[in-house]
Amino acid sequence: MADPKLPSIPAIDKSIDKNIRSIIEPVREILLALTNGENPAVRMQSLTDAGIINGNKGPSIIPPDSSDFTAPPAPTGLTADGALSNIILTWDATSYNNLAFTEIWRADSNNFSDAEKVGAAADGATVYVDNVNHTGTWFYWIRYVSVAGVEGPFNGQNGTEGETGANPAALLELLTGEPTSPYFGQYPYFIITTPTTINGVPVPVGVYIQDAFIANGAITNAKIGTAAIDDAKIANLSAGKITAGDIDAARMSANIVAAATGKFGTLSALSSYLGTIEIGSGGYLRTAGVVSYAGGVGVWMGEDNGLYKFRVGDPAGNNMTWDGVNLNIKGGGIFSGALSAASGTFAGALVAATGTFSGALSAATGTFTGALSAASGTFTGSLSAASGTFSGNLTAQSITTDNIIGNAVTQCLGAQGYSVPSVSVTFNSTGRPCLIMARITTFNYSSDGPPDYGGGFLLPVYFELSGGGMTPIEEHFTLGSFNEYTPSRFTRYQPPVGIVTFTASMWYESLGGPLYTTSQVGTYDLEIIVVEFKR
Repeated sequence: MADPKLPSIPAIDKSIDKNIRSIIEPVREILLALTNGENPAVRMQSLTDAGIINGNKGPSIIPPDSSDFTAPPAPTGLTADGALSNIILTWDATSYNNLAFTEIWRADSNNFSDAEKVGAAADGATVYVDNVNHTGTWFYWIRYVSVAGVEGPFNGQNGTEGETGANPAALLELLTGEPTSPYFGQYPYFIITTPTTINGVPVPVGVYIQDAFIANGAITNAKIGTAAIDDAKIANLSAGKITAGDIDAARMSANIVAAATGKFGTLSALSSYLGTIEIGSGGYLRTAGVVSYAGGVGVWMGEDNGLYKFRVGDPAGNNMTWDGVNLNIKGGGIFSGALSAASGTFAGALVAATGTFSGALSAATGTFTGALSAASGTFTGSLSAASGTFSGNLTAQSITTDNIIGNAVTQCLGAQGYSVPSVSVTFNSTGRPCLIMARITTFNYSSDGPPDYGGGFLLPVYFELSGGGMTPIEEHFTLGSFNEYTPSRFTRYQPPVGIVTFTASMWYESLGGPLYTTSQVGTYDLEIIVVEFKR
């Protein structure tokens, strides 16, 4: 019900201009919500008359007589509706009879930690108008506070979103000026009240844009005096002159088209220059610096001496050419798929997944991840392939044998020495397993034994197999007079990659004295064999 102390708000006369009426009507609705209805806004005098506040103190809330400290319940039904510069909050009425007021909290994001209290509504009110003064989106939370000052829980964890609205008609009126206004140039829109002519074209009465910047527009009919357009799709254009950065057209007809860059579905010309590329009337295409099929660094393709040819690169350096008969690559070639040719000559490396040559294949080097098949082949460098078939001869400076079927190729090395303290084998290990074997043949032809041995007949001998980082294999034994002994030692060992050395050693021992020499006691023969298995 309306407050009898307030004057009534009359209805808006429909004869008022619609632009003005679009501003007044939302204002009238807000005032009606604040002054009547089921939940009107409460005036300070009403709170004073009800004994809730003391108007003589500034105002201040009159301390309650109640000692009820029960916490209020959580509010329900909060909504936030936007006006031009206000957010109107409404919520459900509550049956809680110890309510003093409702706190209003606001944030510019849906995060309560950023919220701040912006106002309060008296105990029975279920509406609050938040004057935000500008366009934006806001989030709200509310809670009840009891007469005893006890704060209840908020209505929810997530905020209720409200967004100010914009009345198009009102905004248009604010942004539009008449040509007679002294501030006419400051308005983005202007009004033409009488028919006029612009650039010979009749222009009717209406609202027009002073300066327009259109990112994406679809215009049925336009008459433009001067235009700067970033992107335009024009079905039919007739112009004496066009100055443009980029023109995208399915078809273009013109006497002369001069452009830094261009893209055409169909281009018809006697000759043309596209950047550094020249398309000549003689039936060729070439880049700048190329004077003929055989002259200049760059690209050339076309007809030459009755043959269609192609070249890319430096004639004096790396290049690829098609001379009308053969394809020649100088510098190297890489094929991810299959390479098939009657014959081929490569001055550099040839790399392909697979290859088939009915004639001869010649290259400096070659690598094939798949199969290589050729009648014959010559490689001055190395040839690597997953598999290969040659009906003729294959000649290569080196061949990688790691992938030969059956692991048939091994590396076998050996060394032998007579009456020497040790023999060794040194090689470049690929890190693959090795079989290492060592043997000694020794003979004791002394009947008396060395003097420092006390005239005995037994000869102590030390034998060792070592090297390549493995743990040495040792043996100690004794020989009687005129006895011969031939022990052997072998092991399987996988050395590291790189240069490794394996050694077989022996010597005669003494008990606390120097080593015996062969002239004193006997003779011996040492052997070592290393077999490296390829995989």
